[in-house]
Amino acid sequence: DDHICPQFLGGHKTIRVCKKCNNSFGHSFEGRASQQLKRLQVYISHFGLDLTRNPAVWPSALVIDDVPYDLVSGPEGAQYRLSKPIVRRDSEGRVVGGKARSRSEANKLAKGLLKSGTAKLVEIAPEESPVFEDIKLDFDWSYSDDIYRFSTKLAAAVAVASGYQQVISKSEIPRYLHGISKWPTCVAYCDVVPLLKLKPPLAHTVYLEMGETSYALVLLFGYEKIFVPLPPSPLPRGIVASLDPLTGEESFRDVDPIGPRKIAPFIREESVRAH
Repeated sequence: DDHICPQFLGGHKTIRVCKKCNNSFGHSFEGRASQQLKRLQVYISHFGLDLTRNPAVWPSALVIDDVPYDLVSGPEGAQYRLSKPIVRRDSEGRVVGGKARSRSEANKLAKGLLKSGTAKLVEIAPEESPVFEDIKLDFDWSYSDDIYRFSTKLAAAVAVASGYQQVISKSEIPRYLHGISKWPTCVAYCDVVPLLKLKPPLAHTVYLEMGETSYALVLLFGYEKIFVPLPPSPLPRGIVASLDPLTGEESFRDVDPIGPRKIAPFIREESVRAH
C-alpha cells in the first residue's frame, strides 16, 4: 500500500504498488523532496497558520551564539527548539552546565553523567527561553529533479487510482521515477486560474486531464506549480485530487475538463519577475 499523497503531507488514500517501488522512492527523490516541502511548511506556518496536523521540522534553521535551533510548525506560527542537547565544559573538560529540550531529556543526561562519573552532583533548573528578534531566514526553493519526480509520482498515482494503470505502466514514467529514463515534467508556467477555483487555497492538488493531449497540474501548498505531461487516453476526463493541510480533508472527484494548457518553450527573466 503506497500513499497517493505521502504521509508526511497528511495523505491517507493508497494504491497498490510493488515493494521495490515503494521502498526505493521513499529513500530517494521522495525523501529529498520531503525535506524541501517540510521547510516550506514551516515557512508558511510562520504567518500564523496552524499546520500542526502533520508537524514539520526545519533542522538547524537558526544558529545563534553557536547554538543550533530547529524551527517547528506550531499552532500559532513557527516555533523554535534546540536542535540537540548541549553540555558545557570548562577548560579542563569538567561539566559546568548545559541545556536540554525537555525535563525528561535533562534527567536522562543527568543519569548518564552521574553513571559515568563525569559529575558527582547534577542540578536541573528551568531556564527562561530567549526571545529571538530581527532574525532573517534564507529560504531556498529550487525546481529540482527531485521535485519534478515527486510531482510526476503524485500525478501517476492519481491516474492509477482513477483507472489508468495500463496507461501509466506502459509509458516511460515508471523508468523515469527509477532514474533510468527522462520525462518532460517542468514548471507549470501556464494558466492555472481555472484550477484554483476547484480547490481550497493551501491544498496540495493534482489535476488530471485525460484525452488526446493528457497532462497533470500539480500544486504543492497551492504555491509551487508543476506541469506533468501524460500519455494520451481515448476518453476525455477531468479529475481533481486535493489534500487540505489545515483540515486534513482528502478528496478525489471528476470535474469538467479545463482544457489543454500551453507551456512556453522559453521564458524571459522580465516575464518571470512580472509573473
